[in-house]
Amino acid sequence: MCKLWTAGHNCICYPVRALASPIKMCLADAMSEIAKAIDRVRQFFKKRPNISKASVAARVSLHRNTLYGIDDNWWNPRAETLRLLDQAMKEIEAEEGKPKRRPLRRARAEAA
Repeated sequence: MCKLWTAGHNCICYPVRALASPIKMCLADAMSEIAKAIDRVRQFFKKRPNISKASVAARVSLHRNTLYGIDDNWWNPRAETLRLLDQAMKEIEAEEGKPKRRPLRRARAEAA
């Protein structure tokens, strides 16, 4: 049931497929979930200034301009874009937790 349910609130609940697991929620709840997802993406890039937005977009086959204006209030991504960005962020966070491999040093072919 909707959190906003009152005598005057006509809730139209529907399944939300854009989120990680499809659930039934009120439109107002869905909008708050979308706002949270947008905020997670913004925070991800604020915490990692060395990661380019274009590289994250390319990682999940999005055009680099998709993330243009991400810090502005008018940025309005599609639900599929948020899902793909969430996937990329999880992959990057998982890679950050792994120890980094050292590059192999090449032995010189001719020492003399």
